[in-house]
Amino acid sequence: MELMPAENISIPLLLVAAGLLLLLGVIAIAVITIVARRCNTGDCDTQGENLNIEHIDAWKEAGKRVNEDFNEHE
Repeated sequence: MELMPAENISIPLLLVAAGLLLLLGVIAIAVITIVARRCNTGDCDTQGENLNIEHIDAWKEAGKRVNEDFNEHE
């Protein structure tokens, strides 16, 4: 049994990789489309609390964040 040269193996491998990449792109577009349609009908749950942004004072919120100790640099 004789092994194939590297040139003959690389072309089918390249075609398989291109096909898988194309399939991944099609699946991604399909998922985005399905989720977008579902969210347009109102079935999509919103993450987090529903806050009334008009009553939030940005300076108070910034002060709360400054006073918290995150220990990021330690």
